[in-house]
Amino acid sequence: MIRLFLGNQLFVLLFLPFIVVGFALLNYFTNYFEVLPVIDLGFWGKHSFYAVNTLYVLTSLLVLINAVLANYLFNKNEFHDRNTYIIALFYVVLMSFFHSAYQLDGILIAHFFLIIALFQMFRLENNADGRKWCFNTGLFLGIAGTFHPPLLGILPFLWLMILRIRPFVFREFLLSTLGFLLPLIYAYVYISVNKHLIWSDFINIKTGGIQSNLVFWLIIAFFSILAFVSLITISYKTSKSSLRFKKLISILNLIMVVSILMGIVEFSGWGHFEWFSYFSIPLSFFMPFLFFSKSSSLVGNLLFYGMFSICIVKIFIK
Repeated sequence: MIRLFLGNQLFVLLFLPFIVVGFALLNYFTNYFEVLPVIDLGFWGKHSFYAVNTLYVLTSLLVLINAVLANYLFNKNEFHDRNTYIIALFYVVLMSFFHSAYQLDGILIAHFFLIIALFQMFRLENNADGRKWCFNTGLFLGIAGTFHPPLLGILPFLWLMILRIRPFVFREFLLSTLGFLLPLIYAYVYISVNKHLIWSDFINIKTGGIQSNLVFWLIIAFFSILAFVSLITISYKTSKSSLRFKKLISILNLIMVVSILMGIVEFSGWGHFEWFSYFSIPLSFFMPFLFFSKSSSLVGNLLFYGMFSICIVKIFIK
């Protein structure tokens, strides 16, 4: 499976829907993650959705879209010297550990807008006017934050991301901040008009998961090992890569830091770890480098298939 997706043949993406549907069916028949007839959209409120089967379809479709978009972002920005489609596979497998991969909600939608924001961020150039891309990046991150309010804490990291590519330009920082705040203004108007009280439950804590402590620590261990080994491999590549590649990797590192901080806050406060799901995006970009080098491909295969096995076995550990 790994070798198939590592190639540069576009047709392999046709297998991806079967993998996504496979995970969805496994959860449907085991009810490992309970799929509730309510969609939590953060500032946009909670909405009833009684056709649970349709909800499964919509959720799987969005997971698939996010995976393909992340893969396109990787190839478009030439992280590797040839196209590969392994990023989409990694995103799907990593997301299978989280409730959001089965229950459509604000977190999964925020993933979509975060990836779109990265498309805008990666358009920035060191010596070109970046006002448009700074505003667009802030806008899409702000939209993501309205669907999952805890993500609003990413604003200071947005400024750091811009600084990784561009020198400090006050107008660009101002436009990125205005773009970030604009969706919040619309959300405030929506809340005011609909008299929707969300301030007491805007944290968007998942209640439909049944992860055991053993599964939780297995997931954390595998994610940590994958991130550590992948970053070591990337550090070797960055020493021989262009300055722009190093800047793009540093932006993904900041996304990873945000994910870890959010996950720690959620786990410390409520004992859940759904916010760690944002970790899946940068890790999907880092993991492929384990397979691009022969010296680390064996380790990568062992880790990936170990993780894939846990995806299946976890339903028997409650």
